Amino acid sequence: MSPPFPHPKHFHESRAGVTTNDGVFSPWNGQSPLNVLPAFLSCTVSPTTSATASRLFTSATLPEAIGWLTSSKGFGGGQSGCPWVSRPVGRRMPSAPPSVNQAGGASPRGLPYTHHEPPLGGPWLEVYVSGGERDPATFGILASDPAYNAVLAARIDDTETLARVWIKPTGVPVPFEPGQYVTIGVKVGEKWMQRPYSIASSARDLAGGYELYLRLVRGGAFTPLAFSLPVGHALRVLPPKGKFTMQPDDDRVHLFISSGTGIAPFVSMARTLLADGRPRRAIYLNGVSYVSDIGYAELLNGWSASGEYPATYVPTISRPNDPANAGWTGRTGRVESIIRAALGDLSVDPNGAVAYLCGNPDMIVAAEQELRAYGLPDEAIHKELYWPAGKQPTGAIES
Repeated sequence: MSPPFPHPKHFHESRAGVTTNDGVFSPWNGQSPLNVLPAFLSCTVSPTTSATASRLFTSATLPEAIGWLTSSKGFGGGQSGCPWVSRPVGRRMPSAPPSVNQAGGASPRGLPYTHHEPPLGGPWLEVYVSGGERDPATFGILASDPAYNAVLAARIDDTETLARVWIKPTGVPVPFEPGQYVTIGVKVGEKWMQRPYSIASSARDLAGGYELYLRLVRGGAFTPLAFSLPVGHALRVLPPKGKFTMQPDDDRVHLFISSGTGIAPFVSMARTLLADGRPRRAIYLNGVSYVSDIGYAELLNGWSASGEYPATYVPTISRPNDPANAGWTGRTGRVESIIRAALGDLSVDPNGAVAYLCGNPDMIVAAEQELRAYGLPDEAIHKELYWPAGKQPTGAIES
């Protein structure tokens, strides 16, 4: 039986054993975490894999054990009965969830936690356990439907909740303008579940499909479905749409301001300009919560270092005090809060710049005010909200 979805599991290692956030306790009794955790995760493991695990982790720490269980050699690799175990998110809870009966005490295994010494005992490691997260059939997703006209051609998971995917139409791809989006969907029973996503690939390269940048929203209506799809699975893609496109023949400095995955259309714009042999100076300001969420850094910083494209990438972290961001030395705060300082440091002339904004509506409202305060006229500010202001996120909406 699959565990419920979505359900964050917090594992606490103490002197006596392991406790989870739903109050289940299991004593060590001299066992390795590799022998204790499967019971919590409702999983089975083959004798061969179990023997290997025992040899590798006779004195394993809890994070090491979970990391192995969810690796290509462990549960997450499909060699056992636990394909739905997601990788640990890598963040430690500063204290135990209040509903848990905790065994107390410190870890006898040298648990490598350095960020917190909570009063209730050792820190908690958060692991998401989701019913059928990697099995579309668990969600009732139909494997085939006459309306399916594309396949998931490729996928790269940058983090546990961020992925780049390539959606390839089975017929002739419909051309698009950089900045536009496509709506992808799957059929669940008799109902279509779908959502629009901005395209990140070059408009001049349709052979590999439309590249999209997805964030998993646990408990969301669509993204858990999308993340469950294996490469090769069929789905439906609607033709590209949207008015959030580049102004033609505009040689001003391009200010690309985004939150989270809102950076995607700006990657498409630069890739297309590069393919056309007309790169323009671009400044990317991207706000994320965690260092691990910084997207397309390798591409953009690579362009800058090589001189292939005159791009400057300025990411900012909104939660600088979170342990997951330890060691970050770049800018901090929400992206709208750094606009005037960043543009001033880069000597941007407001009369020679054009701004494109993409992301959550609160950011966009605030960013518009900051850009006007810096001196940009209204005609030089273009925006795309990922959902209507004042409402819950639903999809891309132009304004």
